[in-house]
Amino acid sequence: DMDVVKRHLRERISHDLTTMGITPNLLGNDEITSTLMILITEPTTKKRNLKDIFQILSRQYNTRPENITRNIKSAIETAWAIGDAEILKTFYPGAIHPERGNPSNKEFIYTLAEKYTSLYQQMLEQANCGEPEKKTSKPDEKALQPSCSCL
Repeated sequence: DMDVVKRHLRERISHDLTTMGITPNLLGNDEITSTLMILITEPTTKKRNLKDIFQILSRQYNTRPENITRNIKSAIETAWAIGDAEILKTFYPGAIHPERGNPSNKEFIYTLAEKYTSLYQQMLEQANCGEPEKKTSKPDEKALQPSCSCL
């Protein structure tokens, strides 16, 4: 079931963020998780930039987009200030700006989104939900329909 796969993905992201030092009690943890879930599980938002996603989340969290940005920045800075450098490297192997000492929101989120998109695809396949799309026999319907009942 798609909801189960999404729940497992959310749990994995939350676990990994906690391991990195972005614990559930930190402002920004939920926002990072929600941003990643949107990027990974909602293909129509793939091309949106973080500003668009933060606008969506600001309505969800009843706050301003600037607060979402600030909370995520704070969570990332906290992880790099107190987290274990070796653990952080395993989750975030990307380059880190030498003056900042930690990745930007964009660098961090898009690097993790790429990693978790692959994991999400594997999870879908394991749940038999990642089958290729099949053409329908009726030309007036959409050319491609999901062949999986969980979509």
